[in-house]
Amino acid sequence: KMDEGIEENDPAMVHIQSELHAEEEKRAQWALENARRHHNYLPFCVELLRSLAGSGKMDGLMTNAKTTAAEKRKRQQKS
Repeated sequence: KMDEGIEENDPAMVHIQSELHAEEEKRAQWALENARRHHNYLPFCVELLRSLAGSGKMDGLMTNAKTTAAEKRKRQQKS
């Protein structure tokens, strides 16, 4: 038994514990999202593009992306 005569397996207690757990998970998810939102990814993206261009892979990726985008537009126009 817990304090004040409420049992641990009481349906009301189980429901409250479940809601508390859900709220804690929600707040943990918010903290993770806030960390992502506050991080500056621009330097990483610029360096990635420079690296791809320097290794000669950028042209192939651009051609591939253009082809994929054109195919996607054609499929959407047919729908």
